Amino acid sequence: MQPVHPLHWDIKTRGKDTHISIEGELSRHTLMPFWNTYKKLGTAFFLTNPRIIWHLGKINQLDSAGFALLCNFLYVNEKKSMQQIASCSSQFLTLADLFNLKSWINIFLTTTD
Repeated sequence: MQPVHPLHWDIKTRGKDTHISIEGELSRHTLMPFWNTYKKLGTAFFLTNPRIIWHLGKINQLDSAGFALLCNFLYVNEKKSMQQIASCSSQFLTLADLFNLKSWINIFLTTTD
């Protein structure tokens, strides 16, 4: 199945902050290339980047597989580096509420300059 909005991501470092922006469809149909890039980066990426700021506001479509992947990134890496969510889609918050993870997700929600 061809996604309506292909998945794009970008990683930029500004000072000590690393910004990861995700745009498009994050679903079971599109997540494997993103997962493979994550695996190539490995643990060292998160250990050498003290603050990861996630920009999830431009995700057009998010299913439970995509949500699980994002939660996995946050959970596995929260002890290696500070994880923050600068923006997120309403679908992300709805899924967090649906899976009873809203209070945990709120820990990562922040505003950045």
